[in-house]
Amino acid sequence: MKFARFFILTLLSSDVLFAQESRITDPRFVVKQYTDEDGLPQNSIKGISSDRNGFIWVATEEGISRYDGRRFVNFSGPDFGGDNNRVVSLMPSVKNTQRYADFFARCVGDRVLRVTRDSRAEVTDDDNQELKRRVHLGKNDKRLLYTVRSLPYFDQSPSSSQVSVMPTSHDRAYLWTPGRISAFAGDRIEYEVSAPEVKYLFMIGKQPYTLNKTGESFQKLTNRGLMPVRLSGDILEHPSFPRRNFAMRFMEYNGKERELYTLFWNNISNQAFLYLDKKLYYVTESSGTLATRCLLNDFDIKDLIIESIMLDERSGTLYLGSSTDGLFILQPNPFHIYLSGKVGNVFYGQVPAGYESLVTPEGFQIRFDTRQKTFTSQPFLKPVSLRTADKYFITRDSAGNFYALRDKLLVKYDKAGQLVQSWPDVPGVKALYSNGKGRLWIGDVFGGLFWLDTESGNARIRRFKQGPWKEIVCMKETADGTLWLGTPSGLFRLNTNSGHLAVIEGTEGVYIRSMHFNRHGIWMSTYHSGIMLLPKGKPLVRLPADHDNYLSLTHCILEDQKGFLWMTTNKGLFQIKMDDLLAYAAGNRKRPFYFFYDKNQGLYTNEFNGGCQPCAAKMKNGYFSLPSINGLQWFNPLEIEVDVPRNGLFISALFLDGKPIQRENKIALPNRFDEFRVDVSCPYYGNRKNLVLEYAIVRSDAGLTWLPLTVENSISLSQLPYGHYTVKIRKKNGFGQDNYVYKDLEIEVLPAWYETFWFKILFFAALVSLVILVIRLRISYLLRKDEESKLYRQAYLQGQMLAVINHDIQTPLRYLVNSLEQVNSYLAQPATDPVIRETSRVAYLSARQIKKFTSNLLIFIKTQINGPSGNIISENLRVQELLEGTLEFFSAIIQSKELAVRVEALPGLTVHSNKNLISVILHNLIDNALKNTHSGEVVISSSRFDDAVVIKIADNGSGINKETIDWLNSSAGASDYFEEPDTPDGIGIGLVIVKDLCAMLNIGLYIESNEGQGTIVRLIFPAEAMVKIKRSMAR
Repeated sequence: MKFARFFILTLLSSDVLFAQESRITDPRFVVKQYTDEDGLPQNSIKGISSDRNGFIWVATEEGISRYDGRRFVNFSGPDFGGDNNRVVSLMPSVKNTQRYADFFARCVGDRVLRVTRDSRAEVTDDDNQELKRRVHLGKNDKRLLYTVRSLPYFDQSPSSSQVSVMPTSHDRAYLWTPGRISAFAGDRIEYEVSAPEVKYLFMIGKQPYTLNKTGESFQKLTNRGLMPVRLSGDILEHPSFPRRNFAMRFMEYNGKERELYTLFWNNISNQAFLYLDKKLYYVTESSGTLATRCLLNDFDIKDLIIESIMLDERSGTLYLGSSTDGLFILQPNPFHIYLSGKVGNVFYGQVPAGYESLVTPEGFQIRFDTRQKTFTSQPFLKPVSLRTADKYFITRDSAGNFYALRDKLLVKYDKAGQLVQSWPDVPGVKALYSNGKGRLWIGDVFGGLFWLDTESGNARIRRFKQGPWKEIVCMKETADGTLWLGTPSGLFRLNTNSGHLAVIEGTEGVYIRSMHFNRHGIWMSTYHSGIMLLPKGKPLVRLPADHDNYLSLTHCILEDQKGFLWMTTNKGLFQIKMDDLLAYAAGNRKRPFYFFYDKNQGLYTNEFNGGCQPCAAKMKNGYFSLPSINGLQWFNPLEIEVDVPRNGLFISALFLDGKPIQRENKIALPNRFDEFRVDVSCPYYGNRKNLVLEYAIVRSDAGLTWLPLTVENSISLSQLPYGHYTVKIRKKNGFGQDNYVYKDLEIEVLPAWYETFWFKILFFAALVSLVILVIRLRISYLLRKDEESKLYRQAYLQGQMLAVINHDIQTPLRYLVNSLEQVNSYLAQPATDPVIRETSRVAYLSARQIKKFTSNLLIFIKTQINGPSGNIISENLRVQELLEGTLEFFSAIIQSKELAVRVEALPGLTVHSNKNLISVILHNLIDNALKNTHSGEVVISSSRFDDAVVIKIADNGSGINKETIDWLNSSAGASDYFEEPDTPDGIGIGLVIVKDLCAMLNIGLYIESNEGQGTIVRLIFPAEAMVKIKRSMAR
């Protein structure tokens, strides 16, 4: 079967508070009328039904509407399949379609709408072919097929061109053809009967019935034929009910139209009703008859043009659909109001007087006829006093005598209402209470407590005690002789035997309005302090308030036989299960369920009166009489069927940023949204305050915090952080602990890009990398600091070594040189042996050379300790002076080796460098030249090449091997301070010093040598000019 999804196009709120006043005035019902002004799509009602979930569906000429007791949800618009949304009738769902539909609605043009099992409306295909198949009508059968509609309706009798079928929800169908009715069970024909005079075919429950054309006979359809059945019950008592020959509406009988009664039938609920002369009767099967029960009196069906009727048998609520005036909902009214025809309807104290009557302090006896539901009133305490009587207090003693206040006097009446005696002794009498044992307790407005012996004919009023209170509001004496006193200052306990008086802890300063005693303790109503319970032998318990805090000012507490407490307030009446309150008092701190009644449930006024005794009257026939600012309101708690919200809980619609979205198992929401709204629906037709809906937003790491839903029964969420949520919704089903039904909605708020799994992985990886990098840098830093520390220690040790060398080597050498100089001066005398004199001179010169070498060595070591970047002081130096000064140091060696040494220095030539370090370089190079030259020549020269200065040292000695030359001519960078110099084997420290100092002073070092042929060493200032000089030499 194909079908199209049907969307909700209109959603209108229609609270019962805004329903219109109705023209139906039957006092047994609270009547509400709903029209298009209240949310209906249109005012012509074509059918009424309820679905399996408890929603009420109304078919109109502008589509179909669902009602949950608070608002109408209208299904209309182009999704019907056309512009005409007019519904003609409702049709039941047969067995093979019940799995997806509760019932159907047929529109003009044979478009069909189905109501689904989850209380939605969808457009579907016409199922006439399925019906034809079930009742064995072939495809070639050209007769029109009609489904039997609700009654009253125009003539549905079959003809040669049309047949009628009555499908049912229990797998049966009835085919009505001219003169015959065929019963089908499934696809099988069960039986056929002759039906030549049938006007209407209808069902009551699961039993089919007919009504003949004359309207004189109802017949029961059986496999034996049409069996006549008679009417019984209330309709027979109607004076207009015809005993013979009666006709139906829409019929011609004996030449003119007769409208004695009208048959109504709902083809979905299979309920039948009869209307007769402004009375509506409900028709049911009973003992082989059609029993009738009167539902409505003084009900003009013509005026309202009612076409559809449905009865909720559980609650007694009646639904009426008018073709012009919309929907009427009639809820049974359990309350009855007594209004005095005389001046003033403000009532306070009252005392029962008989099975179904009471007496007021003014002296009237009021009686309620429970069968006729009517009140009567007559003077009783004579003379009746409207002006001088105190309305607050009246009581009776054990003999049935009445005590009241008249003209500030205490007066006594016998049980027949005759005045017996009066007492002027106590001015300002405020409270009266008879303990039923011969004592009348009296309180005044000055804090005094008095008593009177009611069994003594000449008794006088006696003072018993002066109390700390201003006045007494209510009193009760228990069997142990304790008198409990409710006052504006708290609850007091008075031992009438000893006179001991004590205030109950926790009630200090609390205005006690009334007390109710039972086996569980004392229940107290207060003024602005709510309800209290003093359990027997236990501390006082303050019971929780209702959601609106109406119970903070409670007037009276009454107990019925079902275990409920009834409490009157200024806002309405509460019914509370006593076991729930006792559970709270025992430690289960969950809020009890408070069932609330107000004018919407039939109260004449919401404002009750209190501060009187008795605060209400409990009659022997079970009725309660409650005083109010406008009349006495009577009801029987045993006759009230408490209409708790027992139906299911549904998520009716979801909206994201104002747009509807599809309901799924899990709702995925974007990371950024303005509003996500959940509309919740629960079919409940009682007082809206009794529908307790709460929700909680739950994350895996959070607890439950229950919040009330909005007035519109919706949940609005915005800006939820990324993650998984469960929206938990619950409804209080009524009385009892933890009596909830729950509904969950799973929500997944999608993560932002920076909250995704991969971003977190990348971020974590980057964070780990950063940590590793920081750790490595820290380790490197610590290692470097450790190396620096080691270097600092090494430099310190080296400094110490230099100090040792300077002190332990240079100092002795200096002393030795000085000594040799003196010896040599002494031996230089002509008388000295020439050999000795020469030996002394050589020794002196050698020692001086050693001292000079040691000094240069220390200078080099210091430069190495300071590093290549150490502070080197440079100056302009004359090259000629450097060369001659250095040669002077070697004069003794030159003379002893008989060498020829020439200095060819260009006059005026200068270099900018460090004198001491250049002296070390020249000293080592000249020393090597002298050592490797034997009886040869050494030439030391200087020259200028462009902007460069070149010092050349040439000898014709033994020369240098190639490996040493290559190493000396390699990159002139100083050896790394922390590594050993990579030098060839056999090279002395002198050449290492020369190479490193040249690199340090930016001096180019270039050596040419052949073994056995001599060596030429060039020092080039600056080193950058060495490349150019090498090219010039190559040419």
